Amino acid sequence: MALQLAHENNIDALLIQEPWTLKDLTAKRSISHPKFALFSPLDEWHTRPRVLTYISSSQGLRSYQSAINTSPDLLQVVISTGRGRKIAVWNVYNAPAGSIRAGEGLKR
Repeated sequence: MALQLAHENNIDALLIQEPWTLKDLTAKRSISHPKFALFSPLDEWHTRPRVLTYISSSQGLRSYQSAINTSPDLLQVVISTGRGRKIAVWNVYNAPAGSIRAGEGLKR
């Protein structure tokens, strides 16, 4: 529903924290939408990613992930516009004190 609303409202980037994922992490599955490219901080989901980033594929934007497997709490996506401009978007999860890997995303 959030992705459909983002599409209907011409949202180019949607950064999700604590995303829904299948319990079977080997499937690497979360919510998807045909008009958005999904980026995950991890190649293999041995642990659940705590951030996911969706970039619109219908606005003429090109996007790529600059680094993979640095942390399940940290994700950088670079977006290239049609005018040759590049924008780096960071999705950082700062786990609260007492959580597993508390504050780890900010240490990198």
